[in-house]
Amino acid sequence: MNSPILKLVYESENRYLTTEECRSISSYAASIPSRLAIASEVEKVETAAVRDFMDRVQKKYPRVDKFHEQAREKGERDGALTVRVITQSMVLNDMSYLDERLLFWFRTIQSSFGFTPTFIRDSYTFLKQSFLERLSMDAAKALTPYFDRVIEVLSDFPEPATPRV
Repeated sequence: MNSPILKLVYESENRYLTTEECRSISSYAASIPSRLAIASEVEKVETAAVRDFMDRVQKKYPRVDKFHEQAREKGERDGALTVRVITQSMVLNDMSYLDERLLFWFRTIQSSFGFTPTFIRDSYTFLKQSFLERLSMDAAKALTPYFDRVIEVLSDFPEPATPRV
């Protein structure tokens, strides 16, 4: 059960759900098949999209390989992880899942490598573009708020004293 539904249930403690609360749960339940279809669509394009994402990063920031050992492999791993959590959040219809499962701890790690906020913003914009270009309009529409949240949160940190990229 996702957090918005769980929240409704907690709020209705000691009473029955209101008509509006029932509608909200029914609406989410009715959307599950399309959300799962979008998740399947994302899975099918993941390999190509993640490779394209890192191609774009390395083209714009060719020095990244000099400052981070195994930059491509780790970038692809991080991109795939990010998209998987984005997809899970979309299936759950729960933006807070993305924050809690990935964004806040991941931002700390990314900033510790000396990456600049601009580099992170550009990189995750490339990730978004690489996926949205390969997905249906419905999938792109469903995932865009989650990609935008990733870009917003991961690039929100001070410039490093000694930027590496």
